[in-house]
Amino acid sequence: MSDKPALSVLIPWYERDELRLTLAANGPFFAAQKAEVLVLNCGGDSGRLHALIAASEVSGVRQLDISAPRFNKSLALNIGLAHSRSDIVLTLDADIVLLDDALREARMLPEDGSFVTIEWLYEAEPAAIDSLKQRDIGNTSNQIALGPSAFLEFRFRGGSTVQHQVSRGDAFGNRHANPGLLLSKKRELLEVQGYNSELEGWGWEDDDILVRLQYAVGLRRVLKGAALHLAHGDDRRIFEGSRKQSNQRNFLRCCRNYNHGLFLGTYCSDVAWAADKVTETPTRND
Repeated sequence: MSDKPALSVLIPWYERDELRLTLAANGPFFAAQKAEVLVLNCGGDSGRLHALIAASEVSGVRQLDISAPRFNKSLALNIGLAHSRSDIVLTLDADIVLLDDALREARMLPEDGSFVTIEWLYEAEPAAIDSLKQRDIGNTSNQIALGPSAFLEFRFRGGSTVQHQVSRGDAFGNRHANPGLLLSKKRELLEVQGYNSELEGWGWEDDDILVRLQYAVGLRRVLKGAALHLAHGDDRRIFEGSRKQSNQRNFLRCCRNYNHGLFLGTYCSDVAWAADKVTETPTRND
């Protein structure tokens, strides 16, 4: 009898104490889905993470410590992909609580060429949405302010296009979509070589893989489910310069990649780099 989990949940982590609360809150979902949970410690305190996992009292959690000089979400997710054992992967942030069981239904989607992102993300502190009402792309002198719901159309050589939703909100401004909460088949993530760890800081690493899945693999994006974000300020994010500058820098880098026909992530190089830099720390809850 195979011990292969039905779902692999990948959670990048760096010094976020909220993880104890979100693991405990999401524990029933993990158990119902027979999921393995990989917490990917990229440059953080291993002992601190170990204590948070133990305090959550959630079983089936694997702690992977990555000896990286600084936090890189894309690098962490690629290492998580390499160590995951399920054919289906859910990427989840350390400060997110799933609010419904819609992902259970989404996980059972037929082979219809789609992937799923969370439809609605609510903020635990409504005031935090003010910082999300506009999302700036472009360069520092020429900016495009994106409102509550906006699309970018990417046109590629050969005539194909991708309509990518970059922001989505409701009329009352109390919830929005989140591209970083992704449910996909592992083989399709590997087909585009996972995430791009050359995108550093905050912004567009999540959008980038969605654009590449739609263009390079021909997948369709489906919105399902709801989640709660335990809000925090930008001082808790890891990037050089401002949040706006980080987002703009990564967006422009992605556009240059697409213009040069580069639609692959850095999975292979990241896994090779981390061959002797990953330690799995046993947890006490199993």
